[in-house]
Amino acid sequence: RRQSTAKKMHRANEARRILNATRDFWMDSWAQAEPLPAVEQKPLFDVTSTVEMALDYMEQMHPTNLLNQIVCVNLSSAYFAVVSSAQDALEVDCVKVCLSKLRKRIDRALTVLSRDAAGGSTGLWLEASNEMMSSSQRYASDEAILACDEACDTLAEAETMVARAVSLLHKFPREYKLVQALLTSADGTSIVLQEEQQRKLVLKAMPDDPVMREYVMRNLDDGNPCQLSVRYGEITEGSSENGLVLAIAKSWKE
Repeated sequence: RRQSTAKKMHRANEARRILNATRDFWMDSWAQAEPLPAVEQKPLFDVTSTVEMALDYMEQMHPTNLLNQIVCVNLSSAYFAVVSSAQDALEVDCVKVCLSKLRKRIDRALTVLSRDAAGGSTGLWLEASNEMMSSSQRYASDEAILACDEACDTLAEAETMVARAVSLLHKFPREYKLVQALLTSADGTSIVLQEEQQRKLVLKAMPDDPVMREYVMRNLDDGNPCQLSVRYGEITEGSSENGLVLAIAKSWKE
C-alpha cells in the first residue's frame, strides 16, 4: 500500500511539473511575440490549396458515400428536433417508450451506415471502368437500407405521438395519466374518468357554445317501451348537418 501511494504521488507530481512547464512555455511565447495585425500574419494553412483538396475529394466521391453521410446527419438532427419539441410530453409513458424505440432504431441505422462508409458492407458491388474510377465502389448494403427505412417509419410514429401529446397537455396541463389514457385508447372506445379534476378539465376544454345538442327521452311504461331522440344544431348557411332531427324508436314484446 505504501509503495502504491508513493507511485501515485510520483505520477501526480510529474503531471503537475509537465502542466507548469507547458503553461510557462506558452506564457513566455506570448510575452516574447511581437504584436502584428492579423492581416499581416502568415496564414497557418493555404486556403486555396485546402479548398481545392476538398473539391477534388467531393468530385471523386461516390454518390452513395455522400448520401450515407447526409442520412446520418438527417437522422441525428431529426431525433434531436423531436426530443426537443416534446417538452412536458416526455413525462407521458407512451411518449417515453416511443422515443426510446426511435433512439434504438436510429442508433442501429447509424451503426450500419458507419460500417458501410468504412468499407465493411456486404451489399451489391458496382464495378466501374478504369477510366471512371481506379477501384470498385459499392452501394449501401441491404441491411443499411432496411435499418434506415425502419428508422424513418419509427420517426413518423414518434412525430405523431409527440404532436398529439403536446396538444393534449396544452388542454390538460400536467395530466399525464389522462393523456396516456387518451393516446393509448383505440378509436371508438370509452374512457372512464374516475377523478373529479379530470372530469372538470374535460368539460372546461369543450367549447362554450356547442355545435350540436342531443337529447334522449324514454317513457316509464315498461309494457310499451319507446324513446325519442332529438338532435338540434344551429342552422348555418351551406350546412346540411345542422337543424332539428327527431327520431322515435318503439319496442314491443313478442
